[in-house]
Amino acid sequence: MAATLEFAATNPDAAQLLTREALSRGAEGASRHERVISYAVDRLATGRSLRPENAELPEITERALVGGLVMLVAQRLEDGQLTELPASTPEMIEFVLTPYVGAAEARRVASG
Repeated sequence: MAATLEFAATNPDAAQLLTREALSRGAEGASRHERVISYAVDRLATGRSLRPENAELPEITERALVGGLVMLVAQRLEDGQLTELPASTPEMIEFVLTPYVGAAEARRVASG
């Protein structure tokens, strides 16, 4: 995640093409946006195997997490807060891991 946020901070035009701006680029942009989201959703879904109770997570968990992260990045890009993206890595890691490993473990991993 750190590499992704660093990329977005140093390549804001490219990052915008993969966030909100993609949706304004017609069918091709929407398709690109969906591929990025689906790729991340598939990677996060592997977290369900970490604990038996994760099988009970709502089906939209991964899509909601990824969508939230994309919107946070897009908002910071639009607000010109590029330097804040890499600094947000621990908070975003904790956000993504919490449903899979619990708050305490997510916080420990994110801060380590």
